[in-house]
Amino acid sequence: MPQLNCKLCSVKCGRYDDFLECRKCSYCYHTKCINMGATEFENIKKQPDMSWSCVNCIEDSLLSGNKTSSNTSTISPTLFDVMLQLQKILEVQNDLIVSVNSCHEQINECNNFLKCQEQRINECLIKIQDLETKNATLEKENIQLKQTLNDTEQYTRRNSLEIVGVPETRNENIISVVQAVGVALGFNLQRNMIDACHRVGVLSSLYNSRPIILKFVSRLDKEDFLNKRKIKRNLKVRDLNEDIAKLSKNPDNGIYINKLLTQHNCILFAKAKDYKKQHNIKYLWCKNGKIFMRKEDASKVYEIKTVNSFMDVH
Repeated sequence: MPQLNCKLCSVKCGRYDDFLECRKCSYCYHTKCINMGATEFENIKKQPDMSWSCVNCIEDSLLSGNKTSSNTSTISPTLFDVMLQLQKILEVQNDLIVSVNSCHEQINECNNFLKCQEQRINECLIKIQDLETKNATLEKENIQLKQTLNDTEQYTRRNSLEIVGVPETRNENIISVVQAVGVALGFNLQRNMIDACHRVGVLSSLYNSRPIILKFVSRLDKEDFLNKRKIKRNLKVRDLNEDIAKLSKNPDNGIYINKLLTQHNCILFAKAKDYKKQHNIKYLWCKNGKIFMRKEDASKVYEIKTVNSFMDVH
């Protein structure tokens, strides 16, 4: 005799409710309680004998070794449910295909962008290479221009000498001072031999005086003046006339006469001196504003224009 209350929810199964009665245990089940869809319910109703078994009875039959008949329907998934699941899988698959295609499009866009960037980078590299070449050329030209400027400046000083260590007084007659130096050297320095004469720079704490720049009209007179200096090597303040010598606190201070080099050549000559000491170079000298170096008596003479020229001396 059928039990009219639902086995699962214990609510009465009314004549207008969708429910099924188990053919074995006669218990009723609301379709919603056993999660049965309307389509599956309609398919079972269409069967001639409305033959249906609940899960509990099916399990009992399996345990007892009995097999249910081929037309027995259970709450296991039906072919329709499988089709629905396959449809959902196909929809998901289609979404994945669309997503993958979209990814391919974006990858293609990225590849095109990278190709454009690579082309721009190559163009930039070519421009950088051109700029480096131009820069190297400009650097060479700049070095050449500096050398030319230095040579030109040195040439303008070819008739000039620098005299260091002569005492200085306010309102001194600088011509008379250099003439006194000439007398001490045994050189008759006439006024018409002098093109220009003046003190330059800052007051030296060592000599308490500024250097004197003496420019000759003739380079021959300058060379004669220098040759007299080579003869009298130890020229001192006390060798000058009494009026000048008494101005110095130490009359034994030396007076030095040098060729007037450009600032570049002065720095280069100082570095050449250090290099000469460190590498046992025998000769280093200046002539007409140019610097020369020779390793030994029989070695080749090298003109020194830059620090790199030191490496040539052997």
